[in-house]
Amino acid sequence: MTNDAKLGLVAGVGLVIVVAVVFFHKDLATANQPSDQAATSVNPTAPPPPSLPRDQFRTVKARTMVRATPLDGVRRHVVREGDTLFTLAEQYYGDTGGFSTIYEANRDVLKVPDPLVPGMVLVIPDRAE
Repeated sequence: MTNDAKLGLVAGVGLVIVVAVVFFHKDLATANQPSDQAATSVNPTAPPPPSLPRDQFRTVKARTMVRATPLDGVRRHVVREGDTLFTLAEQYYGDTGGFSTIYEANRDVLKVPDPLVPGMVLVIPDRAE
């Protein structure tokens, strides 16, 4: 960068600072002067809203939460950190050869066999012998 460009940059930044100080100083000076009008202040502890009569509310029955327990006997597994299809096959089938069964049952969720994202729910079907 040439010396002329550096000088221009410094002068421009200095000019911007001077203009900002002048305008902000002007705003601060007018804000500190008392005015003839009543000042409005913000009350951080506002009074609570007025209470409404009870007949203006309608009662609604609470929904009961239904757990996703499969009726068809299909098991589900929530993926934890470090889970792989091989470890799930070992856990549910006793050997790692069933990883393809789990993968095929979850093709709608899994585009590729790995990696498994913690929190995803996988279907663990009964292994076809």
